[in-house]
Amino acid sequence: MTRYSAQEAGWLALAAHELAHAVACKEAATTRAGRLRVLQVVVEPGRSFIEHSEVDLGNPDQVTTAVVVALAGQEGAARWAQRHAGYWRGSAMRMAAHGCEDDQAYVRRMRRYCDRSPAWLRHRARAVVASHWGRIDRLTHRLVTDGRLPAHLFT
Repeated sequence: MTRYSAQEAGWLALAAHELAHAVACKEAATTRAGRLRVLQVVVEPGRSFIEHSEVDLGNPDQVTTAVVVALAGQEGAARWAQRHAGYWRGSAMRMAAHGCEDDQAYVRRMRRYCDRSPAWLRHRARAVVASHWGRIDRLTHRLVTDGRLPAHLFT
């Protein structure tokens, strides 16, 4: 296991968080119509975000994808902490939750438009991150170094 300073670990976990969002935009969709298009992924001092296409509230597949995308961020950061910082799953999820307040608020707002159970949505987010972990993990250092990644990496 590579040793990281607390600052490096924080940046890399944050990058994994944002990358999990980006990967889930396409991979969490159960239909082609449910996919969200990634516009950009940014991790810079003072701000980090993913920008994706607008969610059509009349499209239940897109709403479900959007909720899974929001939940995938915490899963990505937690998985990074488990794999690279030696955290157990529960403590990794608690650590990752500290940076997910906006995501959790988004999930609460969107739940009224979603026809899936919270357990199903969390399970789907975890499964998407797990099945695409190699890609997320490979891109974390690049995102931290470059500060942003182009959309074409996620189409």
